[in-house]
Amino acid sequence: MKKIIQSYIKLKSKFKPKNDFEFENANYNRLSLINRALNKYDQKKCKYLEIGLGDCNNYNSVSLDINNKYGVDPAFDSVNNIHGVKSDEFFQNNNETFDVIFIDGLHHYDQVLEDCSQFPNITLVVKDIHELDDPSAYGIKKISAVHIDVDIYEPTVSALNFVDKCEWDSIYMRFDDWHGHEPDYDFHERQACREWIDKNGYFINVMRNGLHGEAIVSKKL
Repeated sequence: MKKIIQSYIKLKSKFKPKNDFEFENANYNRLSLINRALNKYDQKKCKYLEIGLGDCNNYNSVSLDINNKYGVDPAFDSVNNIHGVKSDEFFQNNNETFDVIFIDGLHHYDQVLEDCSQFPNITLVVKDIHELDDPSAYGIKKISAVHIDVDIYEPTVSALNFVDKCEWDSIYMRFDDWHGHEPDYDFHERQACREWIDKNGYFINVMRNGLHGEAIVSKKL
Protein backbone atom coordinates (compact mmCIF):
# COMPACT_ATOMS: atom_id res chain seq x y z
CA MET A 1 0.00 0.00 0.00
CA LYS A 2 2.76 2.44 0.88
CA LYS A 3 4.50 1.73 -2.45
CA ILE A 4 1.26 2.44 -4.30
CA ILE A 5 0.78 5.68 -2.39
CA GLN A 6 4.35 6.76 -3.04
CA SER A 7 3.93 6.05 -6.73
CA TYR A 8 0.96 8.39 -6.64
CA ILE A 9 2.98 11.05 -4.84
CA LYS A 10 5.74 10.90 -7.46
CA LEU A 11 3.32 11.93 -10.19
CA LYS A 12 3.81 15.57 -11.09
CA SER A 13 0.87 17.27 -12.70
CA LYS A 14 -0.50 20.75 -13.21
CA PHE A 15 -3.80 19.44 -11.83
CA LYS A 16 -4.69 19.26 -8.17
CA PRO A 17 -4.63 15.78 -6.55
CA LYS A 18 -7.84 13.83 -6.96
CA ASN A 19 -9.99 13.81 -3.85
CA ASP A 20 -10.90 10.49 -2.28
CA PHE A 21 -14.56 11.34 -1.66
CA GLU A 22 -15.30 8.24 0.41
CA PHE A 23 -12.47 9.22 2.74
CA GLU A 24 -13.57 12.85 2.74
CA ASN A 25 -17.09 11.87 3.76
CA ALA A 26 -15.84 9.67 6.61
CA ASN A 27 -13.43 12.36 7.83
CA TYR A 28 -15.37 15.40 6.70
CA ASN A 29 -14.65 17.45 9.78
CA ARG A 30 -10.86 17.14 9.64
CA LEU A 31 -10.39 17.53 5.91
CA SER A 32 -12.92 20.30 5.48
CA LEU A 33 -11.32 22.33 8.27
CA ILE A 34 -7.90 21.97 6.65
CA ASN A 35 -9.20 22.96 3.22
CA ARG A 36 -11.11 25.93 4.65
CA ALA A 37 -7.92 27.12 6.34
CA LEU A 38 -6.01 26.73 3.07
CA ASN A 39 -8.64 28.74 1.20
CA LYS A 40 -7.61 31.83 3.17
CA TYR A 41 -4.29 31.87 1.32
CA ASP A 42 -3.10 32.26 -2.25
CA GLN A 43 -3.39 28.67 -3.53
CA LYS A 44 -0.34 29.10 -5.76
CA LYS A 45 1.88 30.18 -2.88
CA CYS A 46 0.32 28.51 0.15
CA LYS A 47 2.41 25.76 1.80
CA TYR A 48 0.90 22.89 3.79
CA LEU A 49 2.72 20.55 6.18
CA GLU A 50 1.35 17.26 7.50
CA ILE A 51 3.19 15.41 10.27
CA GLY A 52 2.17 11.74 10.35
CA LEU A 53 0.80 10.56 7.01
CA GLY A 54 -0.91 7.28 7.93
CA ASP A 55 -2.20 5.82 4.67
CA CYS A 56 -1.84 9.22 2.94
CA ASN A 57 -5.57 9.64 2.29
CA ASN A 58 -5.72 12.96 4.11
CA TYR A 59 -2.54 14.23 2.45
CA ASN A 60 -3.72 13.24 -1.02
CA SER A 61 -7.16 14.78 -0.50
CA VAL A 62 -5.96 18.20 0.64
CA SER A 63 -6.84 20.62 -2.13
CA LEU A 64 -3.41 21.97 -3.03
CA ASP A 65 -1.02 21.29 -5.88
CA ILE A 66 1.37 18.50 -4.93
CA ASN A 67 4.35 20.87 -5.09
CA ASN A 68 2.84 22.95 -2.27
CA LYS A 69 2.32 20.04 0.13
CA TYR A 70 4.94 18.60 2.49
CA GLY A 71 4.72 15.43 4.53
CA VAL A 72 6.80 14.00 7.37
CA ASP A 73 6.63 10.33 8.35
CA PRO A 74 9.52 7.93 9.07
CA ALA A 75 7.46 5.03 7.65
CA PHE A 76 7.92 6.46 4.15
CA ASP A 77 10.90 6.82 1.84
CA SER A 78 11.96 10.41 1.14
CA VAL A 79 10.68 11.44 -2.27
CA ASN A 80 9.80 14.91 -3.58
CA ASN A 81 8.17 16.76 -0.65
CA ILE A 82 7.70 13.63 1.47
CA HIS A 83 10.37 13.43 4.17
CA GLY A 84 10.88 9.91 5.53
CA VAL A 85 12.30 11.05 8.86
CA LYS A 86 11.08 11.76 12.37
CA SER A 87 9.69 15.24 12.91
CA ASP A 88 12.63 16.20 15.17
CA GLU A 89 15.09 15.58 12.35
CA PHE A 90 12.87 17.35 9.83
CA PHE A 91 12.67 20.55 11.89
CA GLN A 92 16.42 20.57 12.48
CA ASN A 93 16.97 20.89 8.74
CA ASN A 94 13.83 22.73 7.67
CA ASN A 95 14.04 26.18 6.10
CA GLU A 96 10.47 26.36 4.80
CA THR A 97 7.67 28.47 6.28
CA PHE A 98 4.24 26.86 6.32
CA ASP A 99 0.81 28.48 6.27
CA VAL A 100 -1.25 25.51 7.46
CA ILE A 101 0.05 22.58 9.53
CA PHE A 102 -1.73 19.38 10.52
CA ILE A 103 -0.02 17.44 13.34
CA ASP A 104 -1.01 13.78 13.67
CA GLY A 105 2.33 12.12 14.33
CA LEU A 106 3.54 10.10 17.30
CA HIS A 107 0.79 10.44 19.92
CA HIS A 108 3.11 10.55 22.91
CA TYR A 109 3.08 13.40 25.42
CA ASP A 110 6.70 14.46 24.91
CA GLN A 111 6.50 14.27 21.11
CA VAL A 112 3.29 16.30 20.91
CA LEU A 113 4.90 19.00 23.05
CA GLU A 114 8.00 18.97 20.85
CA ASP A 115 6.05 19.18 17.58
CA CYS A 116 3.81 21.99 18.81
CA SER A 117 6.73 23.95 20.26
CA GLN A 118 8.03 24.56 16.72
CA PHE A 119 5.20 27.04 16.12
CA PRO A 120 4.86 30.16 18.28
CA ASN A 121 1.15 30.59 17.49
CA ILE A 122 0.19 27.23 19.08
CA THR A 123 -0.61 27.14 22.79
CA LEU A 124 -0.76 23.66 24.31
CA VAL A 125 -2.24 23.28 27.79
CA VAL A 126 -1.54 19.99 29.57
CA LYS A 127 -3.55 19.72 32.77
CA ASP A 128 -6.18 17.57 34.50
CA ILE A 129 -9.45 18.60 32.84
CA HIS A 130 -11.19 18.73 36.23
CA GLU A 131 -8.69 21.35 37.43
CA LEU A 132 -8.55 23.78 34.52
CA ASP A 133 -8.05 27.45 35.40
CA ASP A 134 -10.05 30.32 33.96
CA PRO A 135 -9.65 30.55 30.14
CA SER A 136 -7.85 33.89 30.52
CA ALA A 137 -5.00 32.05 32.26
CA TYR A 138 -4.29 30.34 28.94
CA GLY A 139 -4.80 33.39 26.76
CA ILE A 140 -8.18 32.09 25.54
CA LYS A 141 -10.73 34.79 24.72
CA LYS A 142 -13.55 34.40 22.21
CA ILE A 143 -13.93 30.91 20.76
CA SER A 144 -15.70 29.61 17.65
CA ALA A 145 -15.03 25.84 17.71
CA VAL A 146 -14.61 23.15 20.37
CA HIS A 147 -13.44 19.54 20.01
CA ILE A 148 -14.21 17.27 22.98
CA ASP A 149 -12.53 13.87 23.15
CA VAL A 150 -12.82 12.63 26.73
CA ASP A 151 -15.06 9.57 26.19
CA ILE A 152 -17.09 9.49 29.39
CA TYR A 153 -19.55 11.59 31.40
CA GLU A 154 -17.52 13.24 34.19
CA PRO A 155 -14.70 14.78 32.13
CA THR A 156 -17.26 15.90 29.52
CA VAL A 157 -19.08 17.83 32.25
CA SER A 158 -15.82 19.52 33.24
CA ALA A 159 -14.98 20.29 29.61
CA LEU A 160 -18.38 21.91 29.05
CA ASN A 161 -18.07 23.91 32.27
CA PHE A 162 -14.81 25.29 30.86
CA VAL A 163 -16.55 26.17 27.59
CA ASP A 164 -19.10 28.16 29.61
CA LYS A 165 -16.30 30.34 30.95
CA CYS A 166 -15.17 31.26 27.43
CA GLU A 167 -16.62 34.09 25.37
CA TRP A 168 -18.94 32.93 22.55
CA ASP A 169 -22.35 33.44 21.04
CA SER A 170 -22.50 30.45 18.70
CA ILE A 171 -19.95 27.66 18.40
CA TYR A 172 -19.25 24.57 16.34
CA MET A 173 -18.78 21.53 18.58
CA ARG A 174 -17.41 18.10 17.79
CA PHE A 175 -17.64 15.16 20.20
CA ASP A 176 -15.26 12.34 19.36
CA ASP A 177 -17.12 9.61 21.27
CA TRP A 178 -20.75 10.52 20.68
CA HIS A 179 -22.05 7.08 19.53
CA GLY A 180 -25.48 8.47 18.62
CA HIS A 181 -27.17 5.13 17.92
CA GLU A 182 -25.53 2.98 20.58
CA PRO A 183 -27.48 2.64 23.87
CA ASP A 184 -24.34 1.54 25.71
CA TYR A 185 -23.09 5.12 25.37
CA ASP A 186 -26.31 6.91 26.39
CA PHE A 187 -24.85 8.09 29.69
CA HIS A 188 -21.51 9.54 28.58
CA GLU A 189 -20.77 12.48 26.25
CA ARG A 190 -24.35 12.74 25.00
CA GLN A 191 -25.87 12.86 28.46
CA ALA A 192 -23.39 15.50 29.61
CA CYS A 193 -24.16 17.59 26.53
CA ARG A 194 -27.94 17.21 26.95
CA GLU A 195 -27.78 18.30 30.60
CA TRP A 196 -25.52 21.24 29.71
CA ILE A 197 -27.92 22.44 27.01
CA ASP A 198 -30.97 22.12 29.29
CA LYS A 199 -29.31 23.77 32.29
CA ASN A 200 -28.24 26.85 30.32
CA GLY A 201 -31.18 27.12 27.94
CA TYR A 202 -28.90 26.90 24.91
CA PHE A 203 -30.09 25.98 21.42
CA ILE A 204 -28.49 23.05 19.59
CA ASN A 205 -28.58 21.91 15.98
CA VAL A 206 -27.14 18.39 15.76
CA MET A 207 -25.59 17.90 12.32
CA ARG A 208 -24.04 14.49 12.89
CA ASN A 209 -25.30 11.78 15.22
CA GLY A 210 -23.04 8.80 14.58
CA LEU A 211 -19.77 7.61 16.09
CA HIS A 212 -18.75 11.27 16.22
CA GLY A 213 -21.16 14.05 17.05
CA GLU A 214 -21.20 17.48 15.45
CA ALA A 215 -23.44 20.39 16.39
CA ILE A 216 -23.89 24.13 16.34
CA VAL A 217 -24.70 25.45 19.81
CA SER A 218 -26.08 28.97 20.21
CA LYS A 219 -27.00 31.05 23.22
CA LYS A 220 -29.81 32.74 21.26
CA LEU A 221 -31.93 31.77 18.26
